[in-house]
Amino acid sequence: MTQRGALQSLPQIRLSGQFGSRLVTLATKPWMSSAALADTSGTTESISARARLYPETRFGEFSRRDGTLAFYARVNALLTPRFRVLDYGCGVGAHIRELDPFLQALQTMRGKVAEVIGADVEEGSTNPYIDRFVAIKDYTVPLDTASIDLCICDWGVEHFDAPSRFVAECRRVLRPGGYLCIRTPNRLHYSSLGASILPFRYHQAVRRRLGQFHTADDVFPTHYRCNTRGRLRRTLEHHEFDAHVWSHRGDSHLVGAGWLPGLLGELVEWASPSVFWHELHAFAQKRA
Repeated sequence: MTQRGALQSLPQIRLSGQFGSRLVTLATKPWMSSAALADTSGTTESISARARLYPETRFGEFSRRDGTLAFYARVNALLTPRFRVLDYGCGVGAHIRELDPFLQALQTMRGKVAEVIGADVEEGSTNPYIDRFVAIKDYTVPLDTASIDLCICDWGVEHFDAPSRFVAECRRVLRPGGYLCIRTPNRLHYSSLGASILPFRYHQAVRRRLGQFHTADDVFPTHYRCNTRGRLRRTLEHHEFDAHVWSHRGDSHLVGAGWLPGLLGELVEWASPSVFWHELHAFAQKRA
């Protein structure tokens, strides 16, 4: 059977083992977009691999080291109903739509605060998770100085060729005491090193081979100009933020390719010092 045929026949499959019925449910979740499913070579094998490596996903569908859970739990802890939030690099919301319902609710800030403003270079006006959209031009946004309580940039800094200008603009729009929350890949992680070496035209094909749910229009060039703990912390402090930056050890980056590659990735993550872990989480507060 071809990979596409295996994917199309998922509802009829009965897998053996205690997680069998759960895996079929995961494979056919309604919150996974048809575009994402159509653009991936993932099969029941990759879904089974995730359940074998992370059996706790049976209880909530996220692993104990899920980066989205760790990052957005802390973001939510900072929110108050009066906040105005800027989502810098909001996109069209595909990254939220493809999450399971619990993580989707955690990552969605609309309805929890007074206003969520989405900003992006080209796309974002159709993002259903924001209240209104503004366009980014040369890293600036058309918002008043000191008008935002919290700015978030999730998987964006790695794409900026001038990240210092991004931080400076966030400082401008944030009120004194406001928060800047960043999640971005660590350039020292093996996946980032590979992306740096591999020509960009091959990135989508490699992501598809690894079973990662990214459509062709959701893959962008990376620069990694500010993607180490030290560089990111120094940049934030240079722009007068009190900042703390740490590495988060997430799931195996290879689990979508099957159980054996996933296990190999898990062993690499386990053996690696924290300086090499995949995710950087940065939380900063603008000095008064």
